[in-house]
Order: sequence, then C-alpha cells, then structure tokens
Amino acid sequence: MDVLHLLGITHVSVANNHINDYGEAAWNESHRILLDSDIQPIGGYRNDGEPVIAHTGKQTVVFLAFETWNRPLDPADMQKRITQAASLGDFVIVSFHWGIEYDHQASQSQTTL
Repeated sequence: MDVLHLLGITHVSVANNHINDYGEAAWNESHRILLDSDIQPIGGYRNDGEPVIAHTGKQTVVFLAFETWNRPLDPADMQKRITQAASLGDFVIVSFHWGIEYDHQASQSQTTL
C-alpha cells in the first residue's frame, strides 16, 4: 500500500466486477487491509456500503460506490441513498462500475438509473 500513499491515494472504490472473484471472506480481508493501511474503501460487498465522508479544507465530500455486475440496483433505493448522503456534506461523489465491457455507449438501464 505504500505506493498508494506515495501517489496521494486516500480513498478507493471497492465496488467493481471483481468484487466476488474470491468470495466474501477475501473481500473482507481486502477491506481490512485497506483500512489498516489508512486507505478508505468506498462501497460494500452487496452494494450496501455506508457513505464515506472526507473533509478537505472547509468542505465535506461524501462518497458512495456501486456495481451492477453482481447485483442489480434499485433506482428508488439509489435516490434515497444519494439524498441521504447529500445531507451529510457539501458534495456527493457517486461511482458506478457498470456497463458492457468495451461498449462505449450507456445502456438503457444505465440511462434510467
């Protein structure tokens, strides 16, 4: 993790298409290693990650991360979670890891969401 610190990385999304490659135990271990290295993981194993809050100067930034490779997302739930996150800070950054690999156009479900 030293190279991540060297590069100034303080937060990383753990919501991606490889989230389930080695199962939940491996994901939990990776999550713990990031925390032990003072790097904040963003996202949850079941798209259930809590908002991660960072302070920069006088601003508060709230991060959320989701993936659609392993679990579908519910638009109403996303709206609720993003609205709740907005109440926690000045800015909300939402990362989605989704889509069809090598496809450069958004799908209808992505556009809808």
